Amino acid sequence: MSGFQVHRHVLFWAVLLAVVLTGCIADEVGGVYVITDETDTLHAIANQTADMMFNAGGTWTAKASDSWLKVSPETGNGGRNIITVRSTEQNRTKQLRKAQVIITSDGKSKAIQVVQRDDYALFDSREYLVDAAGGEVNITFATNVEKGKLYISYFKLGWCTMAEAEEKTRAEEWNGNVRPITVLPNETTEARSTRFVLGIYDEKKNFMALDSVWIRQAASKHENTLLP
Repeated sequence: MSGFQVHRHVLFWAVLLAVVLTGCIADEVGGVYVITDETDTLHAIANQTADMMFNAGGTWTAKASDSWLKVSPETGNGGRNIITVRSTEQNRTKQLRKAQVIITSDGKSKAIQVVQRDDYALFDSREYLVDAAGGEVNITFATNVEKGKLYISYFKLGWCTMAEAEEKTRAEEWNGNVRPITVLPNETTEARSTRFVLGIYDEKKNFMALDSVWIRQAASKHENTLLP
């Protein structure tokens, strides 16, 4: 074995021993040693999760510094542990926001930072009301999502249709306006509604809804009956 290989072999075991000893120190003398990254990033929507792994020297507690973040479990015994953090609400501030998860054991604390991204796409209204006669609806929104990454999801219904995109794609055009929507006359005696959702896809190709809006159409006031 060459001198270089021997040196590399010794260096590898030295690094491994340092990692093991660091964990053991936390177990023996108290305190918290974080094994995973000390910063986690969540998407801007609710119910995004991340796992954190750490060693604790004794019983421990964990708490979040802000109400939009929840920790589970909040307490446990010494040794290696995993906790999960979850965003309890969507970030609608239009700004990146940060919170901390503070883990305490034997009087010593360690803070792990959690960042919630600022991706947003917000409709200007919560709903659009259309009378039974029908008509055209123009939905507007504000967003900071990069061009070409914002999508709109909706059910294709016979009574409520969106104008076709020129490029035959469901990706939203970059002008703050949903393509014109035509609502046909409602000749029934029942009101009807449908929902449109703006969102993005994450790294695993899962659709993440950022905001939604309803189109609600009134019922016809007249009911046709068969004459005697």
